[in-house]
Amino acid sequence: GMTFEETYTIAYEVYEDAALTKKVATLESEDFSVTYSGNVMTISLTETGLEKINTYSEHTIKIVYAAKVNSDNSFIYGESGNPNKVKLIWERTSNGYYDTLEAEAIVYSFGIDLTKEFSDKTAEDAEKEKLFEKVKFVLYSETEKAYIKAELKDGIYYVTGFVSEAEATALVPQTGGKVVVMGIEDDNYSVTELETADGYSLLKDKVNVSISFSADAKASATVDGNAVAMSADGNSANAKAVFTIVNTKIFDLPATGDSGFIYFVAVGAVVMAGAVIAVIKLSKKSEE
Repeated sequence: GMTFEETYTIAYEVYEDAALTKKVATLESEDFSVTYSGNVMTISLTETGLEKINTYSEHTIKIVYAAKVNSDNSFIYGESGNPNKVKLIWERTSNGYYDTLEAEAIVYSFGIDLTKEFSDKTAEDAEKEKLFEKVKFVLYSETEKAYIKAELKDGIYYVTGFVSEAEATALVPQTGGKVVVMGIEDDNYSVTELETADGYSLLKDKVNVSISFSADAKASATVDGNAVAMSADGNSANAKAVFTIVNTKIFDLPATGDSGFIYFVAVGAVVMAGAVIAVIKLSKKSEE
């Protein structure tokens, strides 16, 4: 579910201690080369790089690289996590010596499962009338202070990065009014409706979505501060925050001066006049 980000600039550093608190050397780009082949990255030191680290026996090397979550369903979403297994083969080509180190870091990622509804339409009718096609949402990360960019595949939006408002991906409901976005962290987000179908009220306020997770507990979510259910994905029972956004039908009242408005006032005036006359007559009768 993850691949190397080959455009990322690798950092190669040497530390005096295993806790990585005392850095003694940093290798520059001319000190090593990097090649990729599938899920294997090879770092080869040049002569200048070898000279720099040759005096640092019993030191610790720190290599920083980047990997990205693939924009498809190969990634494991939800609280089951995506195992990121790393095997480092350290080899001295001069004498054939090599050593192997292994480590694992579990990467977690979640999603939102938004259903768009219209107050007076079933999902089937809304689809037939192509109402969903006129709706647009954007997703904003409150922590990153940036909008979500995503790629649509098989009816699901997969996050590919953070961008400015102008570059944000417009999230359009798919089959059944569903907007499913996968690849977000457990964090705070807001959903804003930019456009909706003609004749329906646009959502006035943004919707705040928060996903919480710790490795020793199950994931949970809130929408505008209220707890919501999380739907499953693969082996993860809690992977996507589930909520619904409903647009209501706009009913236009007749404008002042329209015949309908005048008729309504005229009828009211007659009724009120009748009431006044009745009161006067009753009053005179009681005096007699």
